Amino acid sequence: MPEVDEVLDPPAQCSFLVGEPQGVLVQEVIPDSAAEGLLLAGDIIVAFDDAPTPDSEALLSALSEKTAGDMVDVEYLRDDEATSSTVILGANPDDSGQPRIGVMIRTQYQIVEAADVAGEVASGPMTRPISIGGTIYLFDPTRTEWERTDIEVADELNWVGTSSGIYVIEEGTITNLNTDETISHDRLEGWEPIRMIGSVGADLMLVVTQEVPENPEQVAVGISRFDPATSTTRWAEPVLDGFGIPISALGSPDGELIVVVGVSEGGAEITGVDVWTADGTPVEQEGLDTLGTPVGWMDAGRILFRSGVDLATLYTVADGGSEELTLETAVGGLPLFPVGDGSSVLALDERSLMLEDLTLSGEVRLLAEDCSIGRVGDPGWDA
Repeated sequence: MPEVDEVLDPPAQCSFLVGEPQGVLVQEVIPDSAAEGLLLAGDIIVAFDDAPTPDSEALLSALSEKTAGDMVDVEYLRDDEATSSTVILGANPDDSGQPRIGVMIRTQYQIVEAADVAGEVASGPMTRPISIGGTIYLFDPTRTEWERTDIEVADELNWVGTSSGIYVIEEGTITNLNTDETISHDRLEGWEPIRMIGSVGADLMLVVTQEVPENPEQVAVGISRFDPATSTTRWAEPVLDGFGIPISALGSPDGELIVVVGVSEGGAEITGVDVWTADGTPVEQEGLDTLGTPVGWMDAGRILFRSGVDLATLYTVADGGSEELTLETAVGGLPLFPVGDGSSVLALDERSLMLEDLTLSGEVRLLAEDCSIGRVGDPGWDA
């Protein structure tokens, strides 16, 4: 083995940022700025010129009322001790008419290590299961609450979370990981369960197949809604020719509608987007496959499509209207998961989970960092 000149630090632990804002964290002090020599990385600014700064937006708002050369008092916490400094504001090099303190900032929240999370399982219509480091956590983004379960999953497993549990399917066998119970399937009309692609309330949405009697070499593909509590298929319908291979079935927050997405073999392109009622009846819609990739429901009647790196389209099922939205740079190009509250989306990068309110412009909230995040499940743990 070659000689090692330095000892590498262990990887950072997965942590969650929870609760209400607690001030503005100084992430970096810009050299040759007003803050240099006064503020340090790690300081938490709690007031600016006597105005409380619970979050970054409040600090930037207070700063916007000043001009370069103004002398202001900045109150902050350093190592949990309150202190203050007088800062003479500099000019923003990108806009000389705007003042700047000279720090990189983000809103400070209470930080909880993932390994320390415990307590009762969070429940609510927005709560969703998330695989982190192979363990299922339940997260309610409207309350920024996390709960840890004892359920372990492998990333390669096809698992889905419903309001009644976490299920996996392997070689046509469905198992409830909460109870380790094997769920029998009724094979209604000869449909065989192949893959789980979503949930509606306590039910699973499945891709099913069956042989074509008049042509044994062909296999028909369909979608079904299955109740694991009673081992009953509520309905099963074949997909239309040209729809493609179903890869997701996203239930609306009220459980009344389902948007189903089909792709070409290999998943290179979207070949079908349909809206169905909860009882398996198609809802006539036109041109949905031209809007981009459906990523979920913003609320009971509007579907969010990813239409570009920094663009999204909000589609209203009732009247077919659409609205284009611009995403913040921090979430551009990242996978999106609508919360279902009508305004917010989760965004996932390799190690972090973030929240953006699409109805507002401004800071993207960090929810989890330094985490090995796998699959993000559908909302509706307690729908």
